[in-house]
Amino acid sequence: SPVKEGNVVETIMVNFEKSSTATPIGYLKDVGASYGVRENGHTYGWSSSNSSNVRERNNATSPDKKHDTFNHMMVSGNRDWEIAVPNGDYRVVVTAGDPSYFDSVYKIGAEGQLVVDGTPTKSNRFITGSAAISVTDGKLTITNMPRASNNKIAFIEITPL
Repeated sequence: SPVKEGNVVETIMVNFEKSSTATPIGYLKDVGASYGVRENGHTYGWSSSNSSNVRERNNATSPDKKHDTFNHMMVSGNRDWEIAVPNGDYRVVVTAGDPSYFDSVYKIGAEGQLVVDGTPTKSNRFITGSAAISVTDGKLTITNMPRASNNKIAFIEITPL
């Protein structure tokens, strides 16, 4: 969970990737497991196992490894993702996308508030959104929002405000 010491604030960064993927520096690895305590000491995961829907593209046009990996949020039913955090306000930044396909309408919410809202194109495969989010139940919940189609979450950054 985030740590606040004086003026130092820890940002939690999570990359959605295969278990064999080399996790980007500074990021926690999410491989699609159901919600629970991870070896890194954080508690996070999916409403039900989503490991079969993780993808790694190794696309030469990706800006970095974070953009090569993602998890489908809507294949075989809607899945939510949660991470345990102390109640409070956070800046939540979510990037959705797939370096090889642009067959989606990205609408991803945090605590019911729309964060990502966009349609990828051939020249812009990734959509990033940011919002100030209040957590009141000890978990930041990421969900598919109405009118989303084929949501693909690549990575998330959560910073206490």
